[in-house]
Amino acid sequence: MHLSSHAQITPRRGLFCRGRLEALRIWIRDWARTSANYYTAATRYEYLANCGEDELARLGFSRSTLARDLIQVCERQRFVRHAPYAPIQSHAGR
Repeated sequence: MHLSSHAQITPRRGLFCRGRLEALRIWIRDWARTSANYYTAATRYEYLANCGEDELARLGFSRSTLARDLIQVCERQRFVRHAPYAPIQSHAGR
């Protein structure tokens, strides 16, 4: 059976396909990690939104910037998952 030149897989085309698959794998991995980070931030927000002003201040947060601060914390702690009740330090002054 003879394949047309368009149907043949050449070494160069094989490398191209592997490169695209690797890029897709990396994109999926990064998407999953980013989704996990934002889920963690949302879970922490749900917990901290119910805290009083004094407790938020003790942890280094302000109610007016809580969501933004939590996203920044989660981005700094990339790929680390914590329980929503785990101690959280904002380090907002750093």
